[in-house]
Amino acid sequence: MKRVLLVILIGIFTVTGPPGIPEGVSEVAGASESFRKIEDLYIRWNRGWFGSGHYYERKLHAALLEYLGLPLETGGDYLLIYPETVEQNVYVCRLNFGGWCIIRGELAADSLKAVTGDKPGALRSWWRSGRMCSLSGTLKRFSLERGNPARVTLYMDGLTIRERAQGK
Repeated sequence: MKRVLLVILIGIFTVTGPPGIPEGVSEVAGASESFRKIEDLYIRWNRGWFGSGHYYERKLHAALLEYLGLPLETGGDYLLIYPETVEQNVYVCRLNFGGWCIIRGELAADSLKAVTGDKPGALRSWWRSGRMCSLSGTLKRFSLERGNPARVTLYMDGLTIRERAQGK
């Protein structure tokens, strides 16, 4: 009886999510979890032992194909640098470890205004201010670049930005 109840509860939670969690939260959590999976596969591909690099490259390629048309959300470690990121629509994490993922896409104007507020001049000082942001959007296409270091370029639609809270 307990096993049947457990199976029923697991089935319900996988379809609707746990009770008490708003609908949008599980979607965002899934988007960031998907990005973490891509990051993990990238690390395995880039640092792979001899012979395993091609295996993990295929796994990464398959995972990215699976995520086409689905939302992704990066971690909160992207700095917007003016004019490079805003005018050229290229977003690269400027921290040492995070430079593997290059995101290309047009940023929604209202999303950018939510971060800069009523001070458009704040955009020019972001590189000095240390404001960290996360990017989210729908994966449109991608490219894998072999080399040292290897890079992943994600082309996204509906790109939005969110400033990371201080101390998190």
